[in-house]
This record gives sequence, structure tokens and C-alpha cells, in this order.
Amino acid sequence: MKFPYVSQLLQTKVPLSIADYEVTSHSCTPLRNPTLQFVPLGVEMKRPSLLTCASTCSLTHLCYSFVFNQLDTCCKLGFWPTLSPLALDHHDTYTTPDVWCDTAAGFVLQQSGEVRVCVRMSPDFLDFATARTTCEGFAGNLYTVKTQEKLSILTSIGAALNFNFWVGLDDIESEGDFRWVDDGANITEAWRRTIFNREQPDNRGGAENCVSYNTYYVPLNDDFCLVQMRFLCEMLV
Repeated sequence: MKFPYVSQLLQTKVPLSIADYEVTSHSCTPLRNPTLQFVPLGVEMKRPSLLTCASTCSLTHLCYSFVFNQLDTCCKLGFWPTLSPLALDHHDTYTTPDVWCDTAAGFVLQQSGEVRVCVRMSPDFLDFATARTTCEGFAGNLYTVKTQEKLSILTSIGAALNFNFWVGLDDIESEGDFRWVDDGANITEAWRRTIFNREQPDNRGGAENCVSYNTYYVPLNDDFCLVQMRFLCEMLV
């Protein structure tokens, strides 16, 4: 989701807060200042409000920021090639923070505290290995839970969806040595007690080596790797 605040606004129908945007520049006329590197897409239109201009950009391919003139309601779509565009005196336009997710691929933004992550819940039911490969095909990985914030995001998603799904943790190489799929780091005993259900992992049948979010054994449970279930991919932002 390229504009998380706009998307949230459309869902909750609360008044637009300008604080949700970075003040950058504001002009629908050609931007001549060489230090302000706004790159237009060649798309200009009239829009009745800042919100509708932002929403239009959110739905437009390659549009990651916009310029909106509140006087003549001109909306110009484009992007910033730099992370911190400079403000111009006497101008009042806005652009969203430099956070966006590949909505075309099904990713949406989730945030807890200062941690922001693009996630995609797959509609397909796959075994653990195939799920892992599929996430890597999106230039991401199965969702990892290395911080309290990411655990909060996971439990929120799990509670809302109420079904089991794969996450990016396994002890395939060595029983009991659980490692994250993205970097191979193992988990501490204290963190293991935090993220697994208190009755898990139990390695039932001596063959449960892959980890899933589980609606019964909340939050995490070890499971048979060949079980086919949905899975959560992530891309950090």
C-alpha cells in the first residue's frame, strides 16, 4: 500500500490530518528550483481535495508522491528520487512518507511502534518449503518474528483471519535449534518461550520441524513441514 495513511483514512472515514504528510513543496506550475527534485509523471488533473489527489496517486502505477495546489485544485502525480525532498518557502504541498508496498503483488503495510513491514497473505495452500520459495520469488521471505513489535503484528493478523499459516522459522537442520529463514539466526531460549505457545514446540511424532501461526496453540506451533496451509510473506520497509 503506497499511501498507508490515506488507505487507513478511507477505511475509517476520519478527517484528514495534514500531520500524516511531510511538508515538501506546493505548486502545480513547473518546479524550477534544482534542489527540489520532484519528478512528474506527466499526469495533471483537477481534484477537489488533498485527500482525493493522494488517493489518485495511491492507485496510479509508479506514483509515490504528489503535488496538490489548494488554490486551483491542480493535482500533479510523480515521485521523489531522494528520500528527503527540500521545502520551498511560501509553498504548502505534501507528500507521503517514503513507505510503500507492492499492492499489485498483494502486499499491504502493517505497523507496530516504529516497525513497518509489507506483508502478503497467500491465498494458496502450500507445504513449508514451497511457501518459502514462493515468498523469495517476491524478493521477500516468510514472515519472521524477531521483535515484540513484529509479534504484535503477527498476533493481530492471526486474530483477524482465524486460520493457521506458515511463518519463517524451522529446526530442519538440527532438532530444537530453531532458525529464521532470512538470515539463519537462531532464537534465544527466552524468546522461544515468548513466541511459542506454552505447550509448544513438542515435536509430535518426532517430525514437526516447521513453524506456523496456530489458532489453537497461539501464537506459534511446530508442525509437519509437508502440511499444506496458507503462509505470510514479508518485505521490510
